[in-house]
Amino acid sequence: MEPYWSVIFELTSFLHLLFFAIGIGAAGLLEFILPQQMITKISDNSIALMHRGHRLISFALLGLWISGASLAIMRLKVENAPLSPKLIIKLFIISVLTLNMIAIGKLVVARIEEHIDRSALEIPPYQFGTMGGVMGLSAACWLSALAIGSVAHFNPMDIKTLATIFLPFLLSSILIGIVASRLLLWRGTMIRQS
Repeated sequence: MEPYWSVIFELTSFLHLLFFAIGIGAAGLLEFILPQQMITKISDNSIALMHRGHRLISFALLGLWISGASLAIMRLKVENAPLSPKLIIKLFIISVLTLNMIAIGKLVVARIEEHIDRSALEIPPYQFGTMGGVMGLSAACWLSALAIGSVAHFNPMDIKTLATIFLPFLLSSILIGIVASRLLLWRGTMIRQS
């Protein structure tokens, strides 16, 4: 790789990691702080924080797609390197994450806005469970992206092995999110009754 390509590649890698940090940070903030805030009352501040966080995650995902595509093109064109199984799994995970972010915008944000000035505990249990499922999948996608991007042990693995590792994790995260949301709903109900 010529020196200028090396600099461009490194800068693009830096931006890619920066977008990832922004996205996982905003997602973590929303997934850990908002549910606790909303048990008592969904406020205008909670809604505003949720919208800002969702926009920040959207920005981060757009940046990840652009920087990731740029890195892949540079590898393909400059280094003549083929798409690796690890890169294919990364693309799958970020695709699921992007679709899930759209689902969060349509399912979670809309449901929470419908219940402003009330407790999130008043959201019907099946909707609360659905919200937990998509939020669980979001957390699993971010953690999977972190793992696949940072663990060198995954580099030599074939696509089948990588899929065997990540698909069950992503699918089980939906169930874990539903169960966690039900526990949160139960805990909040118990606190309100005492």
